[in-house]
Amino acid sequence: MERLAEKLKACVESGNHLSDCDSDGFCNHCGHDEDGIELRLEYIRQELRAEPISYGELAELQGLVEHIDEGDIELLQAAGVPENNGE
Repeated sequence: MERLAEKLKACVESGNHLSDCDSDGFCNHCGHDEDGIELRLEYIRQELRAEPISYGELAELQGLVEHIDEGDIELLQAAGVPENNGE
């Protein structure tokens, strides 16, 4: 599992992550399966709350913004998405 996590981190940092996926959400660069995104977002949320989050995880979160619920302010703020302010 750790090896896949390192491949995922390198893939995100290179900017290739999810840029070339199969129709089922499998990243051809690192082997990450998009079906696990909800679990990954929850893991990142726990890391944010505990405060040991890495730059790689923040970069990964930014790459997953389109999968974050629009009402999830906690993750959206951490991903650097600006607030709407009702506009």
